[in-house]
Amino acid sequence: MFDVLGLILDECLQGGICMLPIVLLSIFMFSQIVRQSYALTRQRNRLRGLSRQAPGELTRQPNELGFYAQTRTGVSSVDGNLREVIHKGFLSRHDHSADILLCASLATVFGLLGTVMGMMQAFDAMQAGGLGQVNDLATGVSEALITTQSGLMVAAVGFIAGKSLRQLAYYQGMTLLHLLNTVEHALHQRQDKEATHYA
Repeated sequence: MFDVLGLILDECLQGGICMLPIVLLSIFMFSQIVRQSYALTRQRNRLRGLSRQAPGELTRQPNELGFYAQTRTGVSSVDGNLREVIHKGFLSRHDHSADILLCASLATVFGLLGTVMGMMQAFDAMQAGGLGQVNDLATGVSEALITTQSGLMVAAVGFIAGKSLRQLAYYQGMTLLHLLNTVEHALHQRQDKEATHYA
């Protein structure tokens, strides 16, 4: 374990100053991935539990479904807009993949910036001492390659995780929209039954 940490630390030190923002971005990005994965897993379990309930029970829930059942107007266009607002509000609360994707993009940028800085250092070494300054030349090229590799590795994980979590949040939003439509259908049936009863 300590050997691996020592190896990572050595790589970071060899990568130059651009490795610091890449490391900080990766720590923040991985914490966001874990946090959002946990939150979406909890929401998925909650929505699965709601999907198993009878439509009449959904209207009495103390959540988005109960709120919709209490605030709907009976006008189809207004109620459709209300369902859409609840759906978008759900996505804005549970889809934080934009932060992850931003970190992935910034990691790529800092990796390329490190590449440019490393190559500049290599060219400066060549200009100062020609090809005889092999150590300075190798240091510059090494810095360029390490930052590029690190930035691209962080970016690859970030893009895959960000897109996957965004897709998961989208499917959960669609499940909520389906439940809202189920509540609407149940309320229509109840109104039709009451109208038939009084007729």
